[in-house]
Amino acid sequence: MVKLVDALDSKSSGSDTVSVQVRPWAPKLRKSLQYGEFFVYNSGMASNKDYLVYVLELLREVSGVSYKYMMSEFILYKNGIIFGGIYDNRFLIKKTKSLEGSELKEQIPYPTAKPMLLVDSEDPDEIKELVLQVVNDLKGHK
Repeated sequence: MVKLVDALDSKSSGSDTVSVQVRPWAPKLRKSLQYGEFFVYNSGMASNKDYLVYVLELLREVSGVSYKYMMSEFILYKNGIIFGGIYDNRFLIKKTKSLEGSELKEQIPYPTAKPMLLVDSEDPDEIKELVLQVVNDLKGHK
């Protein structure tokens, strides 16, 4: 059993306790901790470059792909439009209208973020179709 404790409000340090430090910029998380709605996010593992290289290889059929390293994760772009990212070594793409009803699993990249979709395919052609659908949906929102 794991009991999550807001590290800013509690001094509990038992062996069954995991401290969760809540930053001032995360008021939703602080509120949910305050009311006992606990959840676990991120085992502390940042994404690594080996996984980035693997994902870029899967994206080889998609032209105009680039990335930025930001806060220990990688943000993925196609021609300047953010379509997804690598979060805790998970390849996630934005959830858009074209992908509603798809069989892709929803995942939360980090607390307070909108759900994204986990890409678990290793077929470059299938991944290309997914990325192009997302980018086409997002073009009007740039």
